[in-house]
Amino acid sequence: MNKQGKTDSVERRNASPHEAAGAEVYKGNLRDFRLADLLIYLQRGTSTGILLIESRAGVKKIFIENGDIVFASSGDSDEQLGELLLKEGRITLEEYYQSSDLSLRTGQCMEKVLVKLGYLTPDELAGAVRHQVEEIILNLFAVEDAEFEFHEGILPEDTGIKLCFSAADLIYRGIRRINNFTCLRELCPPMDSVLNFSRDPLDIFQEFTLEDADKRLLSYVNGLYPIKMIMFFSSANDFETLRAICALLSIRLIKVRGEDEPPFELHGDAFGAPSAAPADEFLQRIEDMYRGCRSLGYYEMLGVEKNASAEEIKRAYYELSRRFHPDRHFSLPGRDGDIKKKLTVILSCITCAYDLLSDPVKRKEYNGTPLLKDPVRAEDVPGSAAGEIMPAGREHAERPAAGKHRGRRLWLYITAAVITAAVLTTGALRMLDSDRNAPQTVRPPVVRQPVEEVKPHSRLPAFRNDLFDRLEGAHGE
Repeated sequence: MNKQGKTDSVERRNASPHEAAGAEVYKGNLRDFRLADLLIYLQRGTSTGILLIESRAGVKKIFIENGDIVFASSGDSDEQLGELLLKEGRITLEEYYQSSDLSLRTGQCMEKVLVKLGYLTPDELAGAVRHQVEEIILNLFAVEDAEFEFHEGILPEDTGIKLCFSAADLIYRGIRRINNFTCLRELCPPMDSVLNFSRDPLDIFQEFTLEDADKRLLSYVNGLYPIKMIMFFSSANDFETLRAICALLSIRLIKVRGEDEPPFELHGDAFGAPSAAPADEFLQRIEDMYRGCRSLGYYEMLGVEKNASAEEIKRAYYELSRRFHPDRHFSLPGRDGDIKKKLTVILSCITCAYDLLSDPVKRKEYNGTPLLKDPVRAEDVPGSAAGEIMPAGREHAERPAAGKHRGRRLWLYITAAVITAAVLTTGALRMLDSDRNAPQTVRPPVVRQPVEEVKPHSRLPAFRNDLFDRLEGAHGE
């Protein structure tokens, strides 16, 4: 997959399924690049255009607007709306022939003919079209050899009914339907690989609906268990468990733990939908948070006090990340690139604030600055332009003052260090002199008891019922 002057972006199939690079994507073959990574990349890049995928079955088109999948079409006759409704028993064979014949004679699309003949109501038609689009995309995850190419640009006006789908949900469901073991074996890392939860809120708070069996499976992901041990604990058969692991890896909720990476326990508030709010109220909240990126300090951005504990800061961060995740809120009126862009900036700002306040050294240094209420700066936010977050002129107006205060603090630190060193030296000399003048006493010999050899901890951590209980009510319930 390449274009002149550009580099490959979506990782190759023989690479790990959870560490995709982030350069430009143009064209390639699904033998070499995973469809899951491609869809996630396009979604997070807020791309607009048409993704063409050509295989033996024909050409499929996935229409993407501001990163969201809004429609799909297929040249495969088995995936046409009439054929799909017939196979699922939604219309009879006679109704299928009548609607097909009328569509050919009048040149009207099948959707209008089905409603005109009374075989479907307008509401039923909308549901049927959505189901058709889902089937077109879900069936692609079983395709191993197909050429793809992304054509960036404004979508044509005759795209069809514009819907909105979560890329993570389609990826999860598509891989859960794969029945080819060879395909799953290529997706799955080695059996000795240890699984950990992702630390990235973009991965954790995507919009998808977990199956009940997978909620229990996630309870064994703790950064300690290898895949083969999780498969041993799973109540499902090995093939079902393998398929679930591949689906969870592909949406990046879980990942293979790095060699020097510590186990990561997902916070208790991570799962579950955020509290619902009216659309108008939430849109205003987005505007307030977006403006807050220009004026609020780190504590204010997370909505916590200066003396908040590490646990309180972490809880606030997860709550805000879940609420303002840019890949959620598909039902918002007027959802467009502007709203999604603002959500992306908000998530970057709160992540920047959390990264600093969760580091004790950086937090202590930040607490000691007179600019405690200085806003989250644009240069601190990954992927944000300098002019997007901070008003022009503010940076140059405040930094000289910051330098003046830093100079004063430096003299205070030097003075305090000299005084402390003098006090400690005097105390040490007095103690040495008193020890020389004190009478010497004979101390009894110390008898050391033999130390019992410490054996490595062989017991496995207990099943995490607390996480399973939270998962029971998460994602779609």
